[in-house]
Amino acid sequence: MVVGLLVLGVSFLVLSCSVCVCLVVGLLGCCSWSWSSCSCSRFFLLGSSSLVLLLGLLVLVKRGKMARFPLFIFLVLGLWCMAAFSIDELEQRRQSRLEQLRALKKQVAVREKRKIENQQQDDRGRDMERNRERKRNHDDDYTERERLRRERARERLKEKDSKRKTQRE
Repeated sequence: MVVGLLVLGVSFLVLSCSVCVCLVVGLLGCCSWSWSSCSCSRFFLLGSSSLVLLLGLLVLVKRGKMARFPLFIFLVLGLWCMAAFSIDELEQRRQSRLEQLRALKKQVAVREKRKIENQQQDDRGRDMERNRERKRNHDDDYTERERLRRERARERLKEKDSKRKTQRE
């Protein structure tokens, strides 16, 4: 952009040969389109395209009509460069948003997976605790039943002993 503005300032100084400047900048803009993957070349492309448009408009206003056909061609070429630049920028933004969306989906999927794993682990822990509690209760019930059975057995033995004693007497 700075390069475009510098060339624009120089072209105002040398307005008499604006068609030549317009031609050179238009060609440079077209050439820079081929290596526009670099960010500084994008700025150069935008600057040169806008310069072509401004110079073309200045010459058209100065002469009052379209005096030269090449000027019109480079004016259209400048418009095309700016449109292509804008389309490319929009495409890059769209790709960037898509990449961000994919990354976000991956993060959400990982979080959901961790959440499910944690839930399953918690469920397993609760199930193990329930099983331990059931076993304790079962063991407690068993020991309680066993104790009652023994007490009854003792009472029966005592009753039998007391009956024997009463029969002996």
